Amino acid sequence: MLANIIDQLLQFFASLGYFGVALALMIEVIPSEIV
Repeated sequence: MLANIIDQLLQFFASLGYFGVALALMIEVIPSEIV
């Protein structure tokens, strides 16, 4: 279930291309900045 959601997210970011990569990096960086 979770792996399927992650796979869909990866496909979504891949379709966005460079902007998707930047967005994914922001999503990973922001929580670590808050903590």
